Amino acid sequence: MIGFIREVLLRSIGAANMILTGVPTMTNTQMNEQNQQIANVMTNDEVVDGIATKCIDIDIMRRDRQQIDQVLNYWFGQASPDGSQKTLWMIASSSVELLEQVDSDIADKFRSLIWDLSSSSSNDYENVDAKKLQRWTQDVEIFGWQGKVAAIIALDQLSRHIHRHDKGAQSSSHIPEQRLLDNIAYNVSRQLQTHHEKELSTGIIPIPMRIFAIMPLRHAATVSDYSIVQNDIESSALLHEEMDRMIRRFRKATN
Repeated sequence: MIGFIREVLLRSIGAANMILTGVPTMTNTQMNEQNQQIANVMTNDEVVDGIATKCIDIDIMRRDRQQIDQVLNYWFGQASPDGSQKTLWMIASSSVELLEQVDSDIADKFRSLIWDLSSSSSNDYENVDAKKLQRWTQDVEIFGWQGKVAAIIALDQLSRHIHRHDKGAQSSSHIPEQRLLDNIAYNVSRQLQTHHEKELSTGIIPIPMRIFAIMPLRHAATVSDYSIVQNDIESSALLHEEMDRMIRRFRKATN
């Protein structure tokens, strides 16, 4: 990304110089070569602080951002926590029609995304979708904590709806088995705990997102993972109490 910005700045300076003086700062051949470099920015290695990285094409970055927002808005943005609890997160087993409707909707919207996120073991850099999980979870400056939370929701929650929807159906488009998706979600959840401790502890990551982001550890059901989950629940509860006190102080000052 740094290389892309550098190229854009160089082009801007060159264009400005030509407008002011009528003289380009480089030949047409050089300009064509530079344009080609920008067009191929996805395939060029960029070395930053001694670390080789892959630049991200702006269209790929925009599509990734849209998909991250789509996941988060679908899971958290349709209703309040109480409303989502009843209509999405924990639908009563007796509400068969609603269950089928939600499962079908999620399968239609997110099946291909889960395939992309679960294809992270591919070494084919030409297949940009095979590297989606790495971009969402490792390009922190671009996707922040949101990429990790969205990946967890897709792999740990949305996938379960799709598996329930596909149960008993004969299809070649079945997503990978839940055990594999759970393992990937677990690793992303641990990354979130490690690399975004500040965002978690200060409430930048909202509590509903925080709860679902720790869910892969709960699904793992080991003693050590349960201990981490319990500590996180207590930390979330303390943060909620702080927010409640802040609201009460604001209410008192306003009345």
